[in-house]
Amino acid sequence: MHVHIINISYSLFIYMTAQCPICDAPVALQSNVEVSEVVNCTDCGSRVVVESIASSRVMLAQAPNIEEDWGE
Repeated sequence: MHVHIINISYSLFIYMTAQCPICDAPVALQSNVEVSEVVNCTDCGSRVVVESIASSRVMLAQAPNIEEDWGE
């Protein structure tokens, strides 16, 4: 895991990176990311879900496909 601190326009953003399970690219995550949160990989565009967060390591998995709700 990499932690980056960026100061932009007097705002402090802290984020970390995890590896995309589809294309192996780094995926930037905000420091307050939660388990089961869905994010997009900026390299391949895949939807990935935060599977676990353990101390300084975030594990991502491919998010399930969105199935259409027919009002049932």
